[in-house]
Amino acid sequence: MRAYRGFFGVWEGGLPLSPPFYFLPEPLYLVSVPDFARKVAHMISPDAFGLGLLLAGGLLLTAIFWLAFWAIARVWPIVSSLALSAYGGIRQNAYFTRLLARYPRFFAFLSKRLDRSRFYGLPLTLLGGAFVYFLFLYTGSTLDFVLADPLLRIDTRLANLFYAYRDPMLVQVFTVITDFGYSKVVIIIALGVTAILLLRRLPYFAFGLWLSLVGSEGMTWVLKKVFERPRSDLGVYLEHSNSFPSGHATGSVALYGFLAYILIRRGRHPLPVAALAVVIAFLIGLSRLYLVEHYLSDVLNGYLIGSVWLLLAIMVVEWLQERRPLAPHEPAPSTRWTVRGVALATAIATLTFIATYNQPLRERPAIAPQMLETTLEQAFSSGQMSPFTETILGTRQEPTSIIVFAPDDATFVSAFADAGWVLADRVGFTSFSEAIYAAWFNGEYPAAPVTPSFWMKTPNDFGFQKATSANTLRERHHARFWKTGYRTAEGLSIYVGTASFDDGLKWGITHHIDPNIDKERDVLIGDLAGAGVLSGQSSFQLIPAVLGQNFAGDPFFTDGKAMVLTIR
Repeated sequence: MRAYRGFFGVWEGGLPLSPPFYFLPEPLYLVSVPDFARKVAHMISPDAFGLGLLLAGGLLLTAIFWLAFWAIARVWPIVSSLALSAYGGIRQNAYFTRLLARYPRFFAFLSKRLDRSRFYGLPLTLLGGAFVYFLFLYTGSTLDFVLADPLLRIDTRLANLFYAYRDPMLVQVFTVITDFGYSKVVIIIALGVTAILLLRRLPYFAFGLWLSLVGSEGMTWVLKKVFERPRSDLGVYLEHSNSFPSGHATGSVALYGFLAYILIRRGRHPLPVAALAVVIAFLIGLSRLYLVEHYLSDVLNGYLIGSVWLLLAIMVVEWLQERRPLAPHEPAPSTRWTVRGVALATAIATLTFIATYNQPLRERPAIAPQMLETTLEQAFSSGQMSPFTETILGTRQEPTSIIVFAPDDATFVSAFADAGWVLADRVGFTSFSEAIYAAWFNGEYPAAPVTPSFWMKTPNDFGFQKATSANTLRERHHARFWKTGYRTAEGLSIYVGTASFDDGLKWGITHHIDPNIDKERDVLIGDLAGAGVLSGQSSFQLIPAVLGQNFAGDPFFTDGKAMVLTIR
């Protein structure tokens, strides 16, 4: 019997060893090295520290996937051996022997499905099972979109979040990443790879590549026409096609996934190749979210479409290889140089397109605030303005316990500065990196960004904080405020906000708050009144007294009153 050594054949030879561990003295590793690196980076450029961490994060992500695949490859022989041993014991069981004799055709069919020596056995079973699984996932995601699943509630909030905390450096980085998923770049790479495959006399792989691409992109085009979901107005660039599903996500899985399959099938470093393909597809999908060119449901659905057609293409290639195996071919030296030339030309064409491609930017007209024609109590009770803040999933959090009237944003911010409250930096990669550093090493960052919270599906427009005597990021007074889009009859803009006290770090990434949020509300109002920036103050019962939790599960309690402040 001819042995099948295909995609699911056993990898022989040594696999890469686990990465080494470096043991440094704790003070040097935890304090001196990071602090020195940060200071050197800031001497070069204010964004160098954040960009360096971004690159390090990308390498770390690749390493995580590589380790995951490495662990699976190491564990798989043990699992297979245990399964075979268990199967051998079961076959000797008298009950199983009688069952085998009673249903010979069924067990013969099952045995063929688990045969590792032919494609129609275990390889087809695994590939077919994965194909059906992703097909069901895709069908479910499409139905979720049609039936307005809770996932769609995340779409708008996530888009607003990325828009509100857009970082210029990350926009540039993700613009380059997203270019690798544009259809023209995908076609350039696919044509170059096709030429190389034909020169190497591997027509089955060339056919599979285009089956994966044409099938996935064709289905994406049809679904865009069927659902006609409009793009978000918050996108960085102007796109003319519909939003659902994401063609970038589909193409990234179909192209880079099949290229990884080719390299793995040819025995080219399977673990790093698989990890790199997953990271590329993930980053391209992430770039579409960050640039707000697609919603989360668009990207996830695109991933599933690409996965379905990728698995189908792999099954077709393996089937063709089983029916009529390609004869081993050693290319001539001239062919090798031609292949290298085609690869170089493809790389140059791809990078040239990315460097010269200028997509038009999307312009967003400014929206003037509307006059609030009812009282504040009526606006909140009728739902015109929500009395509660929200998590990204839309779950209720702390109520908006402070309402401020101010002539404009500049006066509003200036009043808080006079009261000793510092305007928090916008959430960007550099500021976020600095905040993580200060939190982990118990440092100070007076203008550290606050964790975003939502009100009426939008993240907070302002964050303020005031240091304590400890003067560290782990402990601080802080408040969030939103622009409501309304103004009073006197022309004053209306802002709503919450205040709480961070009394420690939780999970190493977020703060734990003091449950008594009314106390922090009163501290903030006392500071504003003490600074002499208030011309009026009143209150009303916004909601009944409530005991609740914020997005991190921290409990809070409040009397439900809203304090109304007027800035001079």
